[in-house]
Amino acid sequence: MLPPAWKLVLEKLAGRRSPASLMPLALLSVVKLADVGRVKAGRVDLSEFEKAYAEFAASSATKPGQGWQPFYHLSGRTGLWSLWKGNTAADFSDMPKKRPSSGAALRSRVDHARLRNDLARELERPETRVALQRELAGMRTQLPS
Repeated sequence: MLPPAWKLVLEKLAGRRSPASLMPLALLSVVKLADVGRVKAGRVDLSEFEKAYAEFAASSATKPGQGWQPFYHLSGRTGLWSLWKGNTAADFSDMPKKRPSSGAALRSRVDHARLRNDLARELERPETRVALQRELAGMRTQLPS
């Protein structure tokens, strides 16, 4: 069974106007990293995320090199995580539109994301990851190709 905090994230995700296929693939990438022990204390490395995302994207109609976009957007309305470079919270206030316009721009200010504490704790549980995979697979089958 999916924990309530993760249900809320998925509900917010389903309501997004951004390319819908990016977000389920992005969360599947996070789950994959957690499955192989690459999410430690809620920290998700940007470069590892991009590699995992590229693997999922290669088997879909999504461009593999665009992982930076959902990585950035998951810090927004979904409230999944916050973005950091080292021990400093990322700041995009001086960028046009207050957000990065490319992967290079994001990587210049971000090297990892920190999951919300409640979500990080739940993600450590194998049963949460299985439930997330099931829910996300359902979301992907409902998306237009």
